[in-house]
Amino acid sequence: MRIKFTVPGDLMGKERPRGRIVQPKPTEEEPEPEPFVHLYTPSKTVQYESTVRVLAATAMAGRPPIEGPVIMSVLLRYPIAASWSGAQKRRALAGQVLPTRKPDGSNCVKAIEDAMNEVVFKDDVQVIDCHVYRRYAEVPGAVVIVESVANLDPMAELLGAQGTPDLFAGELAVTPVPVVSTVESVTADVKRAVGVARALQAALDDDPFGPATPRPPKAKPRSKGARP
Repeated sequence: MRIKFTVPGDLMGKERPRGRIVQPKPTEEEPEPEPFVHLYTPSKTVQYESTVRVLAATAMAGRPPIEGPVIMSVLLRYPIAASWSGAQKRRALAGQVLPTRKPDGSNCVKAIEDAMNEVVFKDDVQVIDCHVYRRYAEVPGAVVIVESVANLDPMAELLGAQGTPDLFAGELAVTPVPVVSTVESVTADVKRAVGVARALQAALDDDPFGPATPRPPKAKPRSKGARP
C-alpha cells in the first residue's frame, strides 16, 4: 500500500508538553488536597495534528491502518523570505540555497507521525525508514508519502543486500564481543590487585635502594658573645 497527501500552510514542529499547577477543591474526604502538575499539549500542536489526521484519513479512503513495517518520506517546503532578491529566490528554488532554520525537520516529522497513529498505521514504531527532505518552495507545506513494506527483498537493489544503505554496509554484521560474567571479572580484578600488593610488599622488604643516607647533625647556634 502507498498513500500520499499534502499538508498545506506553514510548517509546525512538535512542541514540548507544558504544565500548570492545579489546586483541587477541598472535599469532605480530602479537606486539604495537595496541588499537582497537569501536563498538556500546546493548542497550536493540537490543531496542526488534527489537520494532518483529517488529511491522512482522507488519503486512506476508509482503509484500515497499515500493519507491519512502513517507509516514510517527507518533503518539507519552507517559504522564501519576501525580502530576498530575485536572484536569491531563483537560487533557493533551484536547490542552490537550502533551509537551515526552524522549525527543524525532526520536530516536524514527529508531529506528522503522531497524527497518523491509528489512521495510517497502528503506531509510529512501524516506521523503519524515514527520509526527510528540506527545501525552499513557492508554496509552503509538507508532502507525506507512506509505503508498506511486506518484503525487503525487492529493495535489495536500492538499499543493498542487508536492506540498509551502502554507507552503513557491514554495520549489521559486527563480530560479537565475548561477554565475561560479572563474577569472573571481579575475581580476575581481585587477583590482579593482590598480585600488585604482594609485589610492592616484596620490593619494600628487599629494600633494593639500601638504607637511607643519614643526614649530618645540625650545627649548634653560637652565642652572641662567642668568638669564631
